[in-house]
Amino acid sequence: MEIQVSAFRVMLNNLAHQLSERDLQSMKYLCRDLIPRGRLESIEEPIELWDALEQREQLGVNNTRFLKQLLIYGTEGRRDLLSILQNYEASLTSNADVHERTSDVTPSHANFNGYRLSNPIRSQQQFPELRREVEFIVKNIGRDWRQFVRALGVCEADIDYVSEQYPRDLREKVRQTLIMWQAQNPEIASKEALITGLKLCERNDMVHQMLRGQY
Repeated sequence: MEIQVSAFRVMLNNLAHQLSERDLQSMKYLCRDLIPRGRLESIEEPIELWDALEQREQLGVNNTRFLKQLLIYGTEGRRDLLSILQNYEASLTSNADVHERTSDVTPSHANFNGYRLSNPIRSQQQFPELRREVEFIVKNIGRDWRQFVRALGVCEADIDYVSEQYPRDLREKVRQTLIMWQAQNPEIASKEALITGLKLCERNDMVHQMLRGQY
């Protein structure tokens, strides 16, 4: 009988090859409440982290929720990494033997309570096509930011989470929420979507400026 390599293992191996050392260190930090410090310090490769997560039942063939959160927050939304995972998850839906799928893009407050998203400039480099538009919105949306991100489809849990992380920094709330939105919705994240959101919260002044490219 021919033995086939598991698609799950292929996906994890692909992720491991694409992660940078900095990404791995960030992901290890996010796992501090889950994996003992001594075990974390011994981890030098992503595959070793995957093994530790599997041992604690936080990662499996039909259980990629925690991994997705690590990719969103630990790599600050790298689209290439999320695409690898999303392609794997999409393959599950075509498998008649799969009865349960637990992956989700909604952040869990319990898993990441107290973790501050870092290095927003690096995050923006993952979405260079929207860098100018995002920074324009960050600087100008002001108190309308909640209404705006709701118009984009950001859920209340995500809004509350970012608000807790940046209670006194309005611009960083907006920036990190938009980073999260882009990471979770790469297929729809666009200048047109941002303009639609601004229209829905009646910020036509900003709409006109964006249409004219006046950043």
